[in-house]
Amino acid sequence: MRSRFGSRRCSSNDAGLRATHNSNRALFGPRILLVDDVVAIRELARSLLMQAGFEVQLVDHGPTDYAFYNDLRVDAAIIDLGLPGMSGPDVIANLRSVPRNAQLPIIICTSTSNIEDIHACYTDHGALTVIQKPVDWPRLISSLHGAVGKRGLGHSTIAVA
Repeated sequence: MRSRFGSRRCSSNDAGLRATHNSNRALFGPRILLVDDVVAIRELARSLLMQAGFEVQLVDHGPTDYAFYNDLRVDAAIIDLGLPGMSGPDVIANLRSVPRNAQLPIIICTSTSNIEDIHACYTDHGALTVIQKPVDWPRLISSLHGAVGKRGLGHSTIAVA
């Protein structure tokens, strides 16, 4: 049985985002928000994360609608820093502005190699970890398992070749 959110591409005004997900976590696994403007990364991440037991919500830009963040129910987020429209740091700030997301585990994926930008991900944006592109998928999945495991949301395994 698949979640109705498992393979959907969502926009910030999608009414489906406003559905409460808490009662389905045990059935479908922890829910991950992935915000990245690169189609190939979103599609590969969706496939690998679903294989690892996560439910995935894909967004291709930084949503500007505050209702998106207020209604969002996720257990962790993967956010690209370089997004069209609203930047990755602004997406993080909007996520954190909602009290239930103040401690949301956030993994930042970025192509930057600027050490100051990477340092700011931790100090200014409260990132759990920063993964540089090209993405190290086993590391990302392991980081997610660690993050949701600490929150008591379950654990599954995956082998990535």
